[in-house]
Amino acid sequence: MPPVRSLKVFGSAVEITVDGAMSHGVTSVVVSTVPPGGGLPPHAHEFEDEMFMALEGDFELQQDGEWTPLPIDEPVFSPRGTTHSYRNTGKTAGRLATIYAPAGFEQWFEEVNGLSPASEMKQILNISEEYGVTIHTGRAAKDTLK
Repeated sequence: MPPVRSLKVFGSAVEITVDGAMSHGVTSVVVSTVPPGGGLPPHAHEFEDEMFMALEGDFELQQDGEWTPLPIDEPVFSPRGTTHSYRNTGKTAGRLATIYAPAGFEQWFEEVNGLSPASEMKQILNISEEYGVTIHTGRAAKDTLK
């Protein structure tokens, strides 16, 4: 299935494959191609539950401060309110599917598309707040995005 939209977020190619319009607001699906060492800073969602599934490559998932391997084709649930992150620990790009419930968060990807965390983090934080997402910056974020 071709993506609904293709974007660039935090250095990863992001494809929105299912959006809220397609699922009547029930869910959205995002597939990210993450470069080696790439990922997202620790963050928590107020409104969405998430399911992560590595499709290709080597990933680790952090939930509440603890990193664990994310095996290929084994979904891992992250309930709303849980501080979490992921990173590509491999030597090549990897692909990660994320399922959001309910739908709506795919619009966050559109709003931060192309913004640089290095120079536009304040804008990213403001947009994230509008979507009920708290991004944790500082040492934890730097460890994730090394």
